[in-house]
Amino acid sequence: GGEQRAGRIARGTEDAAARVVAGDRELPALSPKDDAVRRFIALVDECYDRRVALYLEAQVPLDALYTQGYLAFPYQRTLSRLREMQLQRFA
Repeated sequence: GGEQRAGRIARGTEDAAARVVAGDRELPALSPKDDAVRRFIALVDECYDRRVALYLEAQVPLDALYTQGYLAFPYQRTLSRLREMQLQRFA
């Protein structure tokens, strides 16, 4: 198993969706080599499935957040879901 770190608690996507509902807005920066991309995709999927409003603010356009890497296709699907979540019929 992995090494346990003091003060660090593993969180699932359900916990992340609950944090979004609660207003927590801090997410890790995305990079092609970071697991944060996978977690971001899972968070968007969870919010989408639960119809939880998700408000994002980024220093770059969402299309530029993750441009290459093995998660490029799933990230494009995530962008599509984010666009759909902006529509009135989603709310």
